[in-house]
Amino acid sequence: MKLTIFLILFSNALKAVEIEFKSGSKKVHLIELYTSESCSSCPPAEAWMNSFKAHPKLWKEFVPVEFHVDYWNYLSWVDKYSQKEYSKRQRNYHKILSAGVYTPQFIHNAQDWRSWQKRKLPTDKKMAPELKVNLNQTTGQVKFLIKTSKKNLNCHVALMGGGVSSKVKSGENKGKILQHEFAVLEYRSVTLSSGKCETKINLKPRLKTKNYSIAFWISDNSSFQIIQATGGALKLN
Repeated sequence: MKLTIFLILFSNALKAVEIEFKSGSKKVHLIELYTSESCSSCPPAEAWMNSFKAHPKLWKEFVPVEFHVDYWNYLSWVDKYSQKEYSKRQRNYHKILSAGVYTPQFIHNAQDWRSWQKRKLPTDKKMAPELKVNLNQTTGQVKFLIKTSKKNLNCHVALMGGGVSSKVKSGENKGKILQHEFAVLEYRSVTLSSGKCETKINLKPRLKTKNYSIAFWISDNSSFQIIQATGGALKLN
């Protein structure tokens, strides 16, 4: 009897390790913010994005991702969330969109989005292939599955941190306390093959935050067009 109970509990524990995220059959919007703690005009954009945390359509109709760039770090304040890789991603958008490289910059479904200042989220509900993602919480293994005839696609995963604040001691935002809810801590991108792709994400990031969430999306490798996205809150040990 004890052995049977142990086997049941062990089986349930194994199942609990893997989490599934699904987009549904309607297009989920990807909203990227390129920002920096050294940018004096960025706090209002970040504050607006922070408000998404309580939005009822979060993860269901839109997925927010906040990339901190590193090119403002010379202003005597180093943004600890910034990475050279995130700045490169923004510059790659510029090569396609010719929209400039600036902060704060919102990118909505791979398009420069300056109308964010009207504080209106996208409302169109176009159909899109369903994206399913399995995440192993022990190993960080990520498995994407999508039914599409499109080729030359990339799979992306971003682990994000939230519920944290930074007291800026120098630079343009000196003296301000900045709040973050969707700051990217870890990011990976791999090529999709035959509707599937696998990668690993580090679930023990160097920066610890109060809350965590994770975003997944698939894009066209040449145009950056977003095919589908999904994501959700995540509990890390």
